[in-house]
Amino acid sequence: MDNIRFREVQKFRQTWIWITVILASGGWLYMLIDQVILGNQLTKDPVNAWTTIVAGIIPLFIALIFWKMGLVIEVTQDRLRYRFSLLQRKFRELTPREIEKYEIRQYKPIGEYGGWGIRIGRGKRGNAYNVRGNLGMQLYLSNGKKFLLGTQQPEPFKKAMDSMMQDEKQK
Repeated sequence: MDNIRFREVQKFRQTWIWITVILASGGWLYMLIDQVILGNQLTKDPVNAWTTIVAGIIPLFIALIFWKMGLVIEVTQDRLRYRFSLLQRKFRELTPREIEKYEIRQYKPIGEYGGWGIRIGRGKRGNAYNVRGNLGMQLYLSNGKKFLLGTQQPEPFKKAMDSMMQDEKQK
């Protein structure tokens, strides 16, 4: 088993996400109570009770996905590993030989990458995996591509990367 020098698990815990989920779930709960339990009709066409129940499962399912999903980053003695749990089963990996240089930098998630999550390359910026915040490890790969991993622990991440890259140089 690889010696893990750095591990970070980031979850979607932003207030705005949960307000949206709560409002969507609250709307469904109101419909469920009003139509199914109290027997009132919101429109001239009564909504089937099953339709209301099924429609309510969607925001709850989305809430569960956001609660469980997260970005996992690991730096071992010989590779950088990352994945979005629930969306990717296996870690994606980069070896020191694939990394030309790297740096911690501040970025604009919406302006540069169009938001958070798995962001597929937009122009010269390359791909990004991020969950929250505006700090990331910018990787410049030996194939000329760029890649950014968002982080909430920039200093420990950088130290682990320095250590991994130093070990590679000593081989």
